[in-house]
Amino acid sequence: MSLGTDGLYASTNSGTTFTKIQGVQNSKLFAFGKSQPGKSVPTVYVYGMVNNVNGFFRSDDMGVTWNNIGPVGAGIGLGNEPQIMAADRQIYGQVYVGTNGRGIYVGSLK
Repeated sequence: MSLGTDGLYASTNSGTTFTKIQGVQNSKLFAFGKSQPGKSVPTVYVYGMVNNVNGFFRSDDMGVTWNNIGPVGAGIGLGNEPQIMAADRQIYGQVYVGTNGRGIYVGSLK
């Protein structure tokens, strides 16, 4: 569950309780994608602030560790305010971001 400036939370019991994902200070957008090969948990993508750095991030271990996957340089879209993010459930490492008027940004490991 994404709570903006309160961070990102996860549940392991169908929503009865939630635990804050450490290191995520702001979760503006998040999505689940295909698991990394050999892992059983989905890949998590976040746009926000992780470990005091703003950007796009990927976690292959449900938020224990994060990789900064954002583009270098200027932000994405008008005013650097992406509006929606979805991760591919068929292709590991692929994420789609609606850029607020500048098309679709596609991030990929390829």
